[in-house]
Amino acid sequence: MNQKICAAFLLLTWTLVAMGCGNDEPQPKEPKVAVMPDLNKLNDGVYTAKSSTHTLLGHSEITLTIKDHQITDVQFAGYTIDGRLKEADYGDDKDSTLQKKAKIAVKAMESYAAQLKDAQSLDQVDAVTGATVSYEQFMESAQIALKSAVPAPCCNSKPTEEMH
Repeated sequence: MNQKICAAFLLLTWTLVAMGCGNDEPQPKEPKVAVMPDLNKLNDGVYTAKSSTHTLLGHSEITLTIKDHQITDVQFAGYTIDGRLKEADYGDDKDSTLQKKAKIAVKAMESYAAQLKDAQSLDQVDAVTGATVSYEQFMESAQIALKSAVPAPCCNSKPTEEMH
């Protein structure tokens, strides 16, 4: 009888250990589809938008300039969780692995902005390996900025007559 209890206890222990060894990493997200409004319908102007904030890596901001139905300028910058601009020295205070990732992210931010300006379309902006968060923040902030350039729909109702 002691052998059965001992065997049951060992089985239970191994089961709990096996369950605890699961992968706690989040499952990959479904890729978000870039929604690019028709440039012919956008108002000229300068549009700025901010991405959501990543709990460890901060947020990003984009400024788009639209003139004559073209994206004429794209400025994209990342900010650390404490609000510091991610520049060429971003990550210098980290170990070599994190430093390498930080450098990739900074270069990717420049690449994303250039790709959008050149291609004039979000679906032509390619993600850079190792800079996934920057890419997601770029796409998010660009879509917000572009959406704000779309003219508000005009109401089709007739003006009301003044009461005399």
